[in-house]
Amino acid sequence: MLVKEYKNLGKNTPESMLKAKDLSVIGTDIAIIGMACRFPDASNYREFWNNLEQGVNSIKEITAERWDVKQFYSTNISDPNTSISKWCGCLDQVDYFDNHFFNISPREATVIDPQQRLVLEEGWHCIEDSGVLLSDLQRKTTSVHVAVSSNDYGQRAYSLQGDTDSYTNLGNYKSIIPNRLSSMLGFTGTSIVVDAACASGLVVVHEAKRLLLTGESDYALAAGVSLVLHPGRYISYSKSRMLSPEGQCKTFDEGADGFVPGEGVGVLLLQRLQDAIKDNNHIYAVIKGSAVNHTGFSVSLTAPKVEAQRDLILAAYNDAGFSPETVGYIEAHGTGTSLGDPIEVEALTQAFRRYTDKMQYCKIGSVKSNIGHLEGAAGIAGIIKTILMVMNRKIPQTLNIKRLNPIIEIENTPFVVSTELTDWESLQKG
Repeated sequence: MLVKEYKNLGKNTPESMLKAKDLSVIGTDIAIIGMACRFPDASNYREFWNNLEQGVNSIKEITAERWDVKQFYSTNISDPNTSISKWCGCLDQVDYFDNHFFNISPREATVIDPQQRLVLEEGWHCIEDSGVLLSDLQRKTTSVHVAVSSNDYGQRAYSLQGDTDSYTNLGNYKSIIPNRLSSMLGFTGTSIVVDAACASGLVVVHEAKRLLLTGESDYALAAGVSLVLHPGRYISYSKSRMLSPEGQCKTFDEGADGFVPGEGVGVLLLQRLQDAIKDNNHIYAVIKGSAVNHTGFSVSLTAPKVEAQRDLILAAYNDAGFSPETVGYIEAHGTGTSLGDPIEVEALTQAFRRYTDKMQYCKIGSVKSNIGHLEGAAGIAGIIKTILMVMNRKIPQTLNIKRLNPIIEIENTPFVVSTELTDWESLQKG
């Protein structure tokens, strides 16, 4: 996903002031006009940025509200039904919900997956943040796209110890998450959930962009949400040796030994750029290009492949219509695994080398070192971090780096790992 700031476009910029060539360029661009989120230690994007700027590590030990760590944690990875990790980037008060505001009865609210409730709340906050009238969103075609890759609450709701009632299915089917928001707010466009594992957050933005460009939508809400409410996921990840025994995402570090899960929700309101300018809406940033592909044949179902990632990056730059030689920052997937990090950097390097031989001019980092891996919501978290960087002209540090992974050979790439807070200087002069 390629995000760019438009210095001369946005609020209070009349369309008559734009040159003809500018209008032709923005015909395929998508504006981000609203934003809301809740991430670990941050109830909104202003608090989130403060944490990024201060280098806050929001990973903590799992509390009894989630599950009994003593029962499900072990330092011996071979112990059955246990996880080698007991840490998470957790949200606070996920059991709180203003059901009356959304005209939901207390009885129904108790069996609604908190992921549904979070999307309702932050979807509303995103619309408030945009300043677009709800009546305008209802009058036009507004689509809703939600990324989610788990349903831990449903495992509890359908357990034999629980009381299954007429609301249980509507409370726990993932497909209901976008549809509940569309129903509550009166939106008539496409309303769909995307589960593409940890790519989900970026795929929903790509799909929302496509509908806007075809004219099927006038506005699009793109969201991602993830909560960790059941130990089963931890146990399976642990047996697959995906989780860090130390409970940290050590992206690009020599000691990278797996990821730590995190929780969060983020929502973006999107509109065609020319319409956003015409409507005098506030523009946070502009989506210039995007692409989606699949690894195809690989050594295993979950193993990444350099060639597939390289081709995806090249496709995104082709869609955006500009060279990576002008790019000053890459928000990497950066899970902090011994396999994933080197492959990602090599794929990026091969893609950039199609355009430039410049060395170490582009910063690279990953928000997972701050808040953990949000799985279905990870891509949305990365986009929101990048938007905040554009707004504040700063590049935060990537945490947990003691010694860079020598396998990556970062000095022979276009990239510099962001290990401290720095100003973000434009690579384009004049």
